[in-house]
Amino acid sequence: MNMTFEVTRKTVGDTLVAGMRFAGQPQEVGDYFRKLVERVKPHIAGPGFALYHSINPGGDHDIEACFPVSEPVSEGDGVTCRTLPGGEMLCTFHRGPYYNPDDKEKCIGSTWGRLFGYAAERELGLTEGPYREIYLEDDIQHGDDSDKYVTEIQIPLMLPVWLGRLSDGLDRHAGEDVRREVMAGSENLSIDTSVPERLTWIKGAMDRLDAAVEDERTRARIMNGCAHIFPQMTIDLARKEYERLGSVDALLQWMRDDPAWTGATFEHDPDGDPNALYVEKVIANRKAYDAATTDIEKRAARCHCPFVREAIRNEAKISPTFCGCGAGWFVRFWEGIVGPPARVDVVESVLQGDDACRFAIYLPKE
Repeated sequence: MNMTFEVTRKTVGDTLVAGMRFAGQPQEVGDYFRKLVERVKPHIAGPGFALYHSINPGGDHDIEACFPVSEPVSEGDGVTCRTLPGGEMLCTFHRGPYYNPDDKEKCIGSTWGRLFGYAAERELGLTEGPYREIYLEDDIQHGDDSDKYVTEIQIPLMLPVWLGRLSDGLDRHAGEDVRREVMAGSENLSIDTSVPERLTWIKGAMDRLDAAVEDERTRARIMNGCAHIFPQMTIDLARKEYERLGSVDALLQWMRDDPAWTGATFEHDPDGDPNALYVEKVIANRKAYDAATTDIEKRAARCHCPFVREAIRNEAKISPTFCGCGAGWFVRFWEGIVGPPARVDVVESVLQGDDACRFAIYLPKE
């Protein structure tokens, strides 16, 4: 049986790791660990763990099998060595098998689901990863008795990462004085800060940013850098097809035609700017959206940002500047395909009372 479901938070330090990264399914992780052990066994300094970076449109996971190591190891044959950044983590434990087709509640996927649910209920923002599975006790200690396996799950928390990205963007595009002014009070924010208090700080920070930086495009660039990191596997796949097909329009047709492509739909709008692509952001919480009975509930269910979703529910006003963060998701996608600079404008936003979030994307000339 699983341990009693308990969630903790901890700060994890930077770790020197050796790893093997692959595109595939979680069931393949063990094969890569066996290969990795042959290369780094004398230097292993702790339990092995898997990093889950993303999932590509075709369903493959971007996974890395890793060991912490006591010193740098020689690279090659698929093995790399680097320092894995630490951070603040949301954590829980899973006791039991990784997979059990006869009882999904005993699988590690069930514990992952409960942890994501815990975060969603409390509006705790989670980063894009990598998510971590640390194999504390497995077949080495318990052989085939998988009911005794113990795995720690760690997900990096978004708030400290987001604040760091905002601070860096302010430094880069507006300077140290503006950064100090806009970030004032952020040192008092933590994952334990209540949602209303967090919302109050964000509203004030956006007001201070609007007052300190007159140029709208500069404000947009600052906020673009705060966005989640678009999955690299998806960018690589789209860039490969763009290079093969030779034009953005041909790439858009491939996205529409390929059943494996489950990403956003980008289109030219006959009523919009002929030089722009338009995209409507997918609904963040489809179940809540379908169950919603009011416009406010529907807009809150559409919103992807746990930092400001409460503003929609309370009809609180936050500067449109904030949604430059959401626009940054598409900036990174398209710049990864065709190269910089890509400009993404917020056309509609549920935070501002619109029915959906819609963006206009301006690409460099092909």
